[in-house]
Amino acid sequence: MELALKIFIVVCVFKTCSFHPDLIHGTSLGRAIHDYSFFSYKTNEALHVSERERKIVFECFSKIAYEIEQRIDKHSKKLIVSDIQLLLDY
Repeated sequence: MELALKIFIVVCVFKTCSFHPDLIHGTSLGRAIHDYSFFSYKTNEALHVSERERKIVFECFSKIAYEIEQRIDKHSKKLIVSDIQLLLDY
């Protein structure tokens, strides 16, 4: 499990979260990923978030980064995917 999960690289740098599609394959996020319409926004369009939402988004990034830095175990993928879904929901 550890080696397989390490293949799924999640990068949370410069306010960007990138991950391999296999990370969310077979999860509720994988089934719902196409429901997030902001992936089709043009570069001159922006998402508008309140200051409180911005703080929550950064907390999501911190939670993802924290989980990646820990020892990978059987719960890691579930936690990371859950945090990514929470991030996208905001």
